[in-house]
Amino acid sequence: MTADHERRELIGQDDAVMGALARGRLGRVVVQMTGRGLVCLALVACSDNDSASETATTDSGGSPTSYAVVGDDAWSLQEAVDPRPNDAEASAERPPMDWYSEHVRTVPASGGREEQMVRLSGHSASMTGSRAALEDVGWEFDSVTTDGWKAVGGTSPSHPASPAVVLLDNGSATFMLLSYDLTVDDLARFAGSVEAVDETTWDASDGAIR
Repeated sequence: MTADHERRELIGQDDAVMGALARGRLGRVVVQMTGRGLVCLALVACSDNDSASETATTDSGGSPTSYAVVGDDAWSLQEAVDPRPNDAEASAERPPMDWYSEHVRTVPASGGREEQMVRLSGHSASMTGSRAALEDVGWEFDSVTTDGWKAVGGTSPSHPASPAVVLLDNGSATFMLLSYDLTVDDLARFAGSVEAVDETTWDASDGAIR
């Protein structure tokens, strides 16, 4: 893991994540001290191993969970996690997370090569609701142009080291792209490789680890 992936920044504040401080990279619950106190970026953690459900995963409202895969061969799957329903750490994220997958690639850089990572995650909230949840904690968004998605992208101007985020509209659900290594424009281009799928296809394509 590169130094860039060890950075810790905030999306939201929530006491519910305080029991999950032991994680240490993108895709885990992490904390940072600021001048205004202790703040948390809550990113989903792995659940205990469970057998895959034979029926479609549903959110708390009973609707099928929406999944997505990345179709760009330049990016390799590093990890894919589908937590158990009501997983405390996944629920602590704003907006609450249904699942996530991490995708990496290596690119030329000054003095050698560097690894870049993008986290793709699914959220049982509309893009409007997801955007509002992030704007409540300082994110600012504008419309971005993607191949095949209605989307908004942004950062948190008051925290320059915060990740870039792009939200993809999937009807009643949202797919989120998050990266410390790519810009909003880069993520908007990456979005063209994102395809919505059902749970069976996600399991087969992304090799979900539970």
